[in-house]
Amino acid sequence: MLATIYNVLMASAKRQYISSANQVLEQNKNYIEYITKSINDYAIQIISDKDLIEILQKDFKDDYDKLLANKALESKVSSIALSNNIISDIFIIIDNKINYGYPNIKSDITTEKIPFYKEFIESNNFNYWTPPTKLNLGFVDNITISNYSTIKDLNSGKKLGLLIISLSPEKFSKALIKNNDGSMMYIVNEQGKIISHRDLNLIGKDLKEDKRDKLNKEKGYFYIKDNLKEKLIIYTTAQNGWKLVYEIPKDLLLKDTIKVINYILVIGILFMLIVTLTISLYMKKLLKPLDKIVKATQSIENGDFTINVDVNTKDELGKLSNTFNNMINNLRVMIERTLNTINETKKLLEMLVQVYMDFIVRFTKFLQVYNLF
Repeated sequence: MLATIYNVLMASAKRQYISSANQVLEQNKNYIEYITKSINDYAIQIISDKDLIEILQKDFKDDYDKLLANKALESKVSSIALSNNIISDIFIIIDNKINYGYPNIKSDITTEKIPFYKEFIESNNFNYWTPPTKLNLGFVDNITISNYSTIKDLNSGKKLGLLIISLSPEKFSKALIKNNDGSMMYIVNEQGKIISHRDLNLIGKDLKEDKRDKLNKEKGYFYIKDNLKEKLIIYTTAQNGWKLVYEIPKDLLLKDTIKVINYILVIGILFMLIVTLTISLYMKKLLKPLDKIVKATQSIENGDFTINVDVNTKDELGKLSNTFNNMINNLRVMIERTLNTINETKKLLEMLVQVYMDFIVRFTKFLQVYNLF
């Protein structure tokens, strides 16, 4: 019985934990999708700017023309970069023509030198998210996550170059949970690369294969052993294919379940005490009038017909007490009538006896007077 209750509570706790974790994941997924969508929107804003595309298509006569073009690009791009606190770098690379970088870019950059450019071309996607890496495009080079978009002629669709918008992996840290109890949340891409993690040393590393292979659905959960500790893994998928993963140690789940069981036991014991006390008080209230009736019955058995049952309730016991009192009153009246009848009969007999004695005396005297006796 206890084992069944324990299993039911464990299953219930697991469902609640998974439901709660999924809610947290969905909220944080919305935050991640807000950031990625913002980057995509900025990219669309840049590559659909007619004036900017015209600048990129120009044939520059000399370095002065190129300088003017850079100034024009800076005016457009820097306003976008400074309008938010998400973007760390923006790069525009047009091979053999012009390169622009916010806040800066090296002079010898070509698309062949850009990490993951080949993968981007092979993916045939409008935009492409790189895993965390150092692009080595600017003078200050930090690990970033970058969004690649193709720059095209707005009329012909001819490919002109590449737009890169980068941000720090730490921008996603607000959506990640890491507690002292061992539970944690992190983001991995479709290839199993860790995009963002509270432990900065793990950013850009490969997720363990046994975990990566089980992240094969849009959302779900599974158990896995990690460093000899069993963990519950719950995950969901963002619109760009990234997996938001929530790891919870199973012993934490057991700990919380035991807390729930103890809580239920305490509530159960309190409930039983309240029920027992309520029943006890009710039975006391119920038995007290019955006790009065029993004592009244015993008094009647001993010949005391003057007793009355004092129960002033409107329930069935009150009705029984009134009926009992009426019965005693009727019995008392009957007995009084019977005693009265007996007393009257006794008086009548005494009178008859007296008359008879008087007759005998007189008759005897009569016989004596007339010498008949």
